[in-house]
Amino acid sequence: MKFKTRLLTLFLIDLFLVLWGGWVAFFTFFINSDILIFPAENIRLLLIIAILFAVTSLAGLLFAILHNQKIYIRLFSSLQMVVFMMLIGAKTLFG
Repeated sequence: MKFKTRLLTLFLIDLFLVLWGGWVAFFTFFINSDILIFPAENIRLLLIIAILFAVTSLAGLLFAILHNQKIYIRLFSSLQMVVFMMLIGAKTLFG
């Protein structure tokens, strides 16, 4: 039972990181629409959020697989798809 609460906590942290990263990216790339001038602190923050998100979602997926928690395997693997789409979007945006 205690392990399920840890997995849920990891999932909620990942969800928070996704929403925070989406909010920062939205305001950086769409609200401040000058494409040639990106604020360096926002780009650094997005990089830190992406690294934290990748590490926590991989850890959650690994722990869910090791303890055979099928619902968390699905949730964390869907978060891995978000990481993949984020990498594709960053590659498209920054070349």
